[in-house]
Amino acid sequence: MVKRIIVFLYAAALIFGLTALADNTDVTVTETATGLSVSFTAPEDGGICVIGAEYSGQTLKKAVAYHIDDAVSGETYTAQLNGFYGGSVYIWNDNQKPLFGKTDYTGTAPENDGIIHLRGNEIYADGIDGVTVDGTTVTITKVGDYTIEGTLNDGQIVVSDALGKNDAVNIELCGVDVTCSDSAPFNAGGGKIEITLADGTTNTFTDTSAYTNYTKEPKGCFYSRRDLDIGGKGTLKVNGNVKNGLVCGADMKIKKGANLDVTAVNNAVKGDNGVEFTDKTGTVKITSTGGDGIKSDAIDTDTVETGAIEADKGYVTVAGGTFDITSAGDGIQADNYCTITGGDITINSGTEGIKANEVNLPVIENDAVVSDQFISGKITISGGTLDITSGEDGIKATESVTVSGGEFDIDAMRDGIQSDGVCDISGGVFDITTNGGHTNTSLTEESDSCKGIKADTELNISGGEFNIDSADDSIHSNWNVTITGGSFTLATADDGVHADYTLTLGKEEDGADDDFTIDITTSYEGIEGSVINMLSGTTYLVASDDGINAAGDYEEGATLSSIGDIELMVGPGGNTGGPGGNTGGPGGNTGGGTGGWGPGWGSDDSSAYGMLYIKGGRCYVEANGDGVDSNGNIEMSGGIVLENGPTSGGNGVFDIGDNGCHFTITGGTLIGAGTSDMAVTPTVSGQGCALKSGSSVSAGTPVKITTADGTFTFVPKTSWSWMFVTMPEMTEGNSYTITSNSGSTTGTQIFGKTVSNTFYGLVKND
Repeated sequence: MVKRIIVFLYAAALIFGLTALADNTDVTVTETATGLSVSFTAPEDGGICVIGAEYSGQTLKKAVAYHIDDAVSGETYTAQLNGFYGGSVYIWNDNQKPLFGKTDYTGTAPENDGIIHLRGNEIYADGIDGVTVDGTTVTITKVGDYTIEGTLNDGQIVVSDALGKNDAVNIELCGVDVTCSDSAPFNAGGGKIEITLADGTTNTFTDTSAYTNYTKEPKGCFYSRRDLDIGGKGTLKVNGNVKNGLVCGADMKIKKGANLDVTAVNNAVKGDNGVEFTDKTGTVKITSTGGDGIKSDAIDTDTVETGAIEADKGYVTVAGGTFDITSAGDGIQADNYCTITGGDITINSGTEGIKANEVNLPVIENDAVVSDQFISGKITISGGTLDITSGEDGIKATESVTVSGGEFDIDAMRDGIQSDGVCDISGGVFDITTNGGHTNTSLTEESDSCKGIKADTELNISGGEFNIDSADDSIHSNWNVTITGGSFTLATADDGVHADYTLTLGKEEDGADDDFTIDITTSYEGIEGSVINMLSGTTYLVASDDGINAAGDYEEGATLSSIGDIELMVGPGGNTGGPGGNTGGPGGNTGGGTGGWGPGWGSDDSSAYGMLYIKGGRCYVEANGDGVDSNGNIEMSGGIVLENGPTSGGNGVFDIGDNGCHFTITGGTLIGAGTSDMAVTPTVSGQGCALKSGSSVSAGTPVKITTADGTFTFVPKTSWSWMFVTMPEMTEGNSYTITSNSGSTTGTQIFGKTVSNTFYGLVKND
């Protein structure tokens, strides 16, 4: 208020004829994009005011003042006279004493040079075809190229909505700062807009109140109703204080080195059809305090003309750029698909980090919706670096997640990567933590899912490096999991790898031990599925309960059915019934062809199902519960399984289901050591076996195994009182011995695990 009074007094003094001293060469006046810059050396201490005065004859047209508090004599100061372009410059002290000045300074008038000049409360655009000025609003009405510079205190840059969607309007912004109090400071109601940000310039647009004065309401601070391309090596800074920030009603593209700095109280960057960041995108900083960071809504039906709508809308694509996204909602959200092939992306989001939704895409004819087409959300990532911290899921899609490359650092309160449909991963480096990691043991049945990688249907992993620390399952599918490649280090408070139905590890044809490596360092249950196929690869697991557990409600060969919207697995019929008649209920019925749903899908007392096939690969197990467990049968025909534990009663080294279930071995190496409680001895054919039971033997004590092919030593990780061994080196029909405390670790290590420089596993001695 004091400064305003001083400026008023100075202006009044000018009007009454006070003049400055003679021109002083110590005053340097230069032009800027926003007015004049005045530099001088203070002749005395105290407050000094620099005044720009423009006269028309003896009439004062404009007075602009800049006050310097507590100037020091001899120091150099610079005053900015924004909105003042030519006239006289006066320098007075606070006592209205003229010190010195520079009279009749004439700059280059911002007129008739083909550039739209914004000068505070005035706009200079004389003689520019296709431009009209009304107060503090400049409107572009024709196709063409336009250049804009300067500051507009309260006004707008408008592109007329009379322009068609293919009418090209090219606008170069050369250091623009526009604030608008009653609408969008940039509002392109028509035209196909190309924005060029002049090299090295910052172009700022700020709104300050609700939009109320337009028939077609702008949906953001910087708004284009139709296609919008932004390029150039400058910066576009958008401050959306009303709702959205940078908004396009059609397709938006950020290219040619363009930089964005967008803040909004709702969605920061929003393209109704889609948003594309090319490999030439510069730096993108996004802050949304109440919505999503980057968003595409698939379609804006208000702007769609009649005819079928293309199904490729509703996208966000990122090929390059450096992103810093902070959002209350999703970091990146697409209502169809999101594709990332490059870029350095950092996201801190209140909900999902990256999300692709299912969308109902209407087909419009004669201004009416005549049909719907549902486009499900897909996320495809083949490159880039993603650092995601999210309040819900890190990456989530309603149809599919496909990853073939990229580096991922995900810290999510819910699932790290989640697909409501299929998840396919063939490459990439993943560091995933969910809900505090495996030390979080506070989850209940009602807790949100917080798994490392999750799919509702098929989860296929054929490559990649994975370091997952999860409060829930590390790798999980509500349907099937197939792992044929990759390197995994998993720590979880629940299951390491879990499939509700079929879990397949490795390849049956041409499978090898090095197809993949899974190291489950801590878990509740290591590997779990209704049907487990162990075919190749190498697996290490530590479990506080079961090591390998084949248990669930699904039997091989079952077909999919449903009751209403609830999908069910059709079982083999009732206890003595046929293949399941149409009139069967949810429990197992007796009798002929009217059998109901099969075991596990029926009543609470129906038996759970499980089947474990071990055909190849290598697996090292440490378990406090059942070591190798199936609620049904176990069949082993190849591979190596070394099982350590449990050491206490209530669990067994091996466990199978009741009612005639079997554990049969026709090939492979199986060694199990632990408690003799609940002992299940496999039935072996085609090779020999050995069994030892008795007093407890300490953990780490080498055990000698004599075979027809020489001696082997097994070094168990746990103490044991019961041990079973079968190997191809044991000939069927011969008798073999297991000798405690007499093994030797000298020789060739066949398979095992080194812990604190100590090898636990199988050694070939000679």
